[in-house]
Amino acid sequence: MSVRILLGVFLVSVFCVMPLHAVSARSRVQFVAVESTGVVHWPAGKPVISFPYNEKNRPTGLVIFEGSRPDESASGPIIGGTIIVQPDEGGPEVLRDVWSYRLVELGLVDLTGQGNDDIYFVSMEGESAQDWHFNLFNPRKAELITLSYHFTQHDQTLTRTTSETYDRGELKRERVFLDEISSSGDYPIPDIKKWLRK
Repeated sequence: MSVRILLGVFLVSVFCVMPLHAVSARSRVQFVAVESTGVVHWPAGKPVISFPYNEKNRPTGLVIFEGSRPDESASGPIIGGTIIVQPDEGGPEVLRDVWSYRLVELGLVDLTGQGNDDIYFVSMEGESAQDWHFNLFNPRKAELITLSYHFTQHDQTLTRTTSETYDRGELKRERVFLDEISSSGDYPIPDIKKWLRK
């Protein structure tokens, strides 16, 4: 066998065993309806965004984000909303008032490498004092996991809080992803590694 063939076999082997976390967390997300400004683009009229999600690389159901307008007008701002996860078989999972101010990003991410989508979304509250919430919902486990950071413009020391589900053993993959993407530098949050207070 030639040296060239041996090298090719070696490279293919290394690529195949490369862990998923070797790829940046953000590059693994398939974003939906996100503008370059980092704000979700809601359609005119009824504030609903829907898209399919996969299990084992096959469409399995529909994700529906429903925004809320406090003044009930067709052009008012979207403040908060609900997520409905409707599988093709069985009843829906409804996460009511799951964000309360501004939805920044939403999309899908396959953390298993087997075509199983989790629903990823980020929300933000406040102006001079801000709360950022990084969320994953696993449709197969029907579990929502949330990592939040609070800081102010005057005192940029971060305070970190997590959902009750955050430290569950069966959600380790989701926990690692949220830790990585929230500290990636892609969000306007002060240096997490420098300022973090748990």
